[in-house]
Amino acid sequence: MNTSIESSFNNAPIGIFDSGLGGFTVAREIVAALPHESIVYAGDTARCPYGPRDQREVDAFVQQICSWLVSRGVKMIVIACNTATAAGLAHAQRTMPVPVVGVVEPGARAAVMTTLTRRVGVVATQGTIDSGAYERGINNIDAGIKVVSAATPRFVEIAESGLKGEGGQFASFDELVASGFDSAEYRKVAEGYLAPFGPANVDTLVLGCTHFPLLAGLIRQVMGPGVQLISSATETARDVAEILRRRRAFAAPGHVPRYEFYTSGADCDEFARIGSLVLGVEADRIRTVDFGELHPMDTPADKESKVEKKVVIATNNAHKVSEITSALDFEGWDYSTLRDAGLVSNPVEDADTFEGNARIKARAAHELSGGLAALADDSGLVVDALGGAPGVFSSRYAGEDGNDAANNEKLLRELGDLPFDQRTARFVCTLVFIDEDGSETVARGTIEGKIGFEERGDGGFGYDPLFYPDFYEGELTLAEVPQEAKNAISHRGNALRQLKEMLGKK
Repeated sequence: MNTSIESSFNNAPIGIFDSGLGGFTVAREIVAALPHESIVYAGDTARCPYGPRDQREVDAFVQQICSWLVSRGVKMIVIACNTATAAGLAHAQRTMPVPVVGVVEPGARAAVMTTLTRRVGVVATQGTIDSGAYERGINNIDAGIKVVSAATPRFVEIAESGLKGEGGQFASFDELVASGFDSAEYRKVAEGYLAPFGPANVDTLVLGCTHFPLLAGLIRQVMGPGVQLISSATETARDVAEILRRRRAFAAPGHVPRYEFYTSGADCDEFARIGSLVLGVEADRIRTVDFGELHPMDTPADKESKVEKKVVIATNNAHKVSEITSALDFEGWDYSTLRDAGLVSNPVEDADTFEGNARIKARAAHELSGGLAALADDSGLVVDALGGAPGVFSSRYAGEDGNDAANNEKLLRELGDLPFDQRTARFVCTLVFIDEDGSETVARGTIEGKIGFEERGDGGFGYDPLFYPDFYEGELTLAEVPQEAKNAISHRGNALRQLKEMLGKK
């Protein structure tokens, strides 16, 4: 199924940004994996830390800095900050003209592949913990894993102060990490934060902030040798390499890379010293930039004063809500979930089409909310050789008490030994938007592919391990496609893009 394509190269830089210095740990792995690639690193040190900030404010920061990186001519963007990934990745992927990847999904994937006891701990900023991003990411791959999370805000402070103070005492990044930030005060803080993980019997701990690999020595001292520490940096570097490979966008083999460091803080020299220590390379360009001045944003208060339409989304699925609100980013639109609106809606979905079931849910939300605009979706898998099954019964194909494994087993049994080229299928998503006046707008998105003969990959759920998207020419199942790339081609994403265009013309 492979085709021979003439090689091409792209010497444009990779853009990487973080709230401060922690993202240099991700940049370090990318430089090690892709030594010919140029890097533009942006550290928003003037507004660090992001963790305690409102998610809408962080999302706005992400839009600002990504826009600035695009203006620097980058070929892709890495959001090397867990808080920023949780708050603004989906929005950035829909508004930026280049691929944008985050660090949460790679870290979640690595944790799932590492744990033996299926008990995983997560330490992160308050913003990342509150978002539930890691728990969703891990449980989307393996719903049976128990996730224990703890907010550890002082770890960011310790890492930053250590880099600025103790960092000057060490000749290399490895020496700094090995030192364990040796301090009675730091150890006492770590012991307090990490205490819940002992009784929980976790065997894997996700360092859910890119600052935290700097504290790996300290954390390892407290947790002991029986707990594996997971940093998303290595997995993120693999995802970056895979995206560049598929886009045929690697830098040329003989290309001499440039490294540019930009900070919103005042001390450029200190920022460059730390960047060079962590990356192991010298910066070719160092500048101070006011990202907010270049790309101003509305404050939350400004946005609230401009609300023109309130929309109820007929779901409580946080990931789905984030995807919808990021895609339909109309000025003046204010979204709430059923739970946010204090509504309980469980209508009987007895239609025989995706559109019919989506309409049932949208109408129920519209009526319960007193006539607010409402949006609902329904989706599933359609297999041509099975006459469109599983269709609207996708989630319960093996019966009301079935699960993903049982559904997949039944699907393979029904298809038997049918040749691969005859196992055509598609994921379908239908969106129904009901406006205040009761008028309807319906959008439909699909992703075409074929059903394989066995499950492959652990990065998805449902039928993903059996579904080979045509986009990847039969090489990967949807469960093997990085989450960021999956978002760009998904059936829901396609439906949302169509709906946005249709609503924009109203």
